Amino acid sequence: MEPPLVRFLKLDPVRVSARTTWLLLSLTTTDGTVRRGECSDAGSLPSVAGWVDELASLLVSVPLAEVAERLDRWVGAADRFGRRTVAGGVLTAVEADGWRASGPVRLYANINRATVTRTPDGFAELARRAVADGFGWVKLAPFDGLTGADRARAGLDCARAVRAEIGGSVGLMVDVHELLDDGELDTILPALAELDLTWLEDAAELHRVDRLARIREVVGCPLAGGERLDSIAEAVPALRAGALDVVLPDIKHAGGPSRAFALATSAARHGAEVSLHNPSGPVATSTSAAVMERTGSALPLEFMFGEHPERAELVGSAERIRDGSWTPTRKKRL
Repeated sequence: MEPPLVRFLKLDPVRVSARTTWLLLSLTTTDGTVRRGECSDAGSLPSVAGWVDELASLLVSVPLAEVAERLDRWVGAADRFGRRTVAGGVLTAVEADGWRASGPVRLYANINRATVTRTPDGFAELARRAVADGFGWVKLAPFDGLTGADRARAGLDCARAVRAEIGGSVGLMVDVHELLDDGELDTILPALAELDLTWLEDAAELHRVDRLARIREVVGCPLAGGERLDSIAEAVPALRAGALDVVLPDIKHAGGPSRAFALATSAARHGAEVSLHNPSGPVATSTSAAVMERTGSALPLEFMFGEHPERAELVGSAERIRDGSWTPTRKKRL
């Protein structure tokens, strides 16, 4: 039998919330199989739609085994993050059969996008709901959208409110998103240290190794980063210096699940722990769960909590979230 060729590639955007639209992909092959991928956060909808149209023409009648090489040439050598993320979504579809988790896979609840009332009480309420649903870890990015001279302190108050709400037995992660300058972050690092964080994420750019080491020394908890990596090389100096403890590959940004797994294994060889970055829909979550399962990481996988009450049903995906863990169903295949 002839190997299947690409017949059609289509973008399927799904509006989830005021902040989030999942950018899902459907890749149909000549044997009639429909494979699913995801390139959420690749860029604006018009930009992504244009890129997918380009690829639909470029990949038609191409054997699946040759898709990765075509995509690499299409992305190019420059830092083209959006195109690389679209390519990662296509490769997620191409590689779908090789990446299926048996589950369960433990999750942590990222409450950031679902928190519309961005106050201490607003974050605490979402955190309470996540813990009630069985999640053993909660993450927030409390500095997003804040302005003014007191934004570091305002974000800190939100993180403190979440810790007070969830108690000491639930893990807490804080994501800075590299938003605070050195002086702002330095003013609150001792207070962040008091929150007993599971990790502090994106506190500074990976290339600023001395700065990361200083933050690590003061905050006294693991530092996490690397969500945009497509090669471990950028993270190696920080890893060797002991200034990066948790690497966060993303299957979309890394170029598909196989490349994300390669990043994860490289990070582990450098002594880091791994937790996949996954502020994504059910398609990327399913594949990320499979990658996490294969890494054997003791850390949980990211899950966007609370954005939509029936998120899995929005795309008919094979996803069940129960007691803070991802478990596949057997009703439908992604």
